[in-house]
Amino acid sequence: MTKRSTAALIGVWALSALFWLQPGILIPDGAGYFVYLPSLTLDHDLVFFDEWQRFGMIRNGELGFKDVTANGHLANHWTVGSAIAWEPAYLLGHFAAKLMRFPRNGISLPYNVPVVFTSAVAGLIALLLGLRAASRYGSNALVAAIGVWFGSPLIWYSLRHATMSHAIGAAACAAVVALSLRLREEITTERLVATGLAAGFAFAVRPQNAPFILVPLLLAPTKRFGWVIAGALLGGLPQVIVSQVLWGSPLAFANVGAVGNDWQAFTHVRLIETIFSPYHGLAPWTPLLVFALAGFVFIYRDDRRLGTAAITMFVIQWVMVSTLDRAFWGGAAFGQRRFDNCTIFFILGLAALFSRIPRWAAIAVSTICCTWTLALFFAPLDLNLPQTAEQLVSAAMHGPWRLSFVPPAARLTVWTMMLATALFLLALGAAVRKHATVAAAVYLASCSVFLAFCGLRDDTTPWNDLIARNRAHPTGTVRTTVLVIRNEARWLRSEGRIEEAQRAEAEAAKVAGRAGIQ
Repeated sequence: MTKRSTAALIGVWALSALFWLQPGILIPDGAGYFVYLPSLTLDHDLVFFDEWQRFGMIRNGELGFKDVTANGHLANHWTVGSAIAWEPAYLLGHFAAKLMRFPRNGISLPYNVPVVFTSAVAGLIALLLGLRAASRYGSNALVAAIGVWFGSPLIWYSLRHATMSHAIGAAACAAVVALSLRLREEITTERLVATGLAAGFAFAVRPQNAPFILVPLLLAPTKRFGWVIAGALLGGLPQVIVSQVLWGSPLAFANVGAVGNDWQAFTHVRLIETIFSPYHGLAPWTPLLVFALAGFVFIYRDDRRLGTAAITMFVIQWVMVSTLDRAFWGGAAFGQRRFDNCTIFFILGLAALFSRIPRWAAIAVSTICCTWTLALFFAPLDLNLPQTAEQLVSAAMHGPWRLSFVPPAARLTVWTMMLATALFLLALGAAVRKHATVAAAVYLASCSVFLAFCGLRDDTTPWNDLIARNRAHPTGTVRTTVLVIRNEARWLRSEGRIEEAQRAEAEAAKVAGRAGIQ
């Protein structure tokens, strides 16, 4: 990886972030990930009812999107890993809010801009690690990395819906792969633990990242793999503690026994639709990634173990996305967002493919595909609703390309906080660089202790009436389930699959009627 390629990639990313970073907290998913920050930092507890109310997700005495656990907590299945990554920058925002005379309410611009910018930095980290891993392909690695930035969901979840977990997850999984590749150079205890920490943390960010614990086994098998497992246990410990506090079970958040979240697993198998459906399918929304998948063949030819890891991880994620959630389209998603963990493999696949075709063809393929995905990036689409191919084309053709998503009156504040956060993260990175593994282990252990402390002092008494009403008539998760099934019915109708649509509509009516909701 040359310094020139690195500088070029950082420059492209920086310009994108400067113009297209969108502050704010997405409801409900972004709020679900974000609520840990004000709850832990300001309230020192894991009681989220007040944050839920602040975000308007408690209305008319009813919880929205979630219900109450057996432990009397809000059933927040959105995991704590992203908040752990955001916390240092969030603390910076907490102090900046006072200096800038903003409300110290935990959610104002000085708070949320450092969070979304940290996600943007995570997107950059995923790109840089991909660039380094693909360095054997020369300048094709840079073309591939820039292509994946503009031609995959990564840019959306790094800049526009950055309070979701995908950018952090992409960086964490890229770190697992990068650290596993380092093990091939030399296997040391520190490197094994570091790889495990990254894998465990990736799991705490998004449980679907759990299979990445196999990557070091595939790339650098060793009898000392126990050190990787030890690191992974520490990396995932914060979420295990949160799950124990909220549900009374360490793995409930991962939907063990359908306790954490009802995704209606295995009700349908949508392998083809996940890739090819206009309803957020990988190919229609991000066609460049299809070329990346084709490049996996060439990764395998160049490096059998690395190619095996790329193919294995993608296939596992493909099966998981297509079977473990009825909503194969990922809800209000930009493309197939749940393949974020394969970002580093997509860069490798593209670079391997581009190294085998003329340079002009590689640039042409990347430009055409990225232009299409960027057109959807700006298109006025309701991401909840299904789209036909014709609707996608129409939206892409008529969507206004915008210079900035920040209102003019807020730009000075946003850019100031972006600069402050960039300098802070650079300083923090420089401070821990020589002892990164120890620093990460200490930080994750400290977060685990603090989470346990907060959980022990939780007091849900002020919310007893709300808790009692929800237990008597739980509707939050049911409303979400009904919405998912109704959107599925709309999609089936748009596909001309009328009988299947009618069955879905009848099912939605049955579920809603059982809960007494419209």
